[in-house]
Amino acid sequence: MSVTETATDGGKTETKMPTMNLSAEDTEELRLLDAAVNRIRKQIPKTPYIMSVPYAEPRYHHPDR
Repeated sequence: MSVTETATDGGKTETKMPTMNLSAEDTEELRLLDAAVNRIRKQIPKTPYIMSVPYAEPRYHHPDR
């Protein structure tokens, strides 16, 4: 969902312009931002891989120890 989209009952989105009085330039900028965010969302998996450091032995120590 974005500034120009609202969710409907079926989970689909419906394009609707904001009720604020925006200039054509602002509206176009919001549309471009929505498109950029949608491109990013398509590339990110639903469950992103989270990197972690193992906490079991061998422990990670600074070399001076």
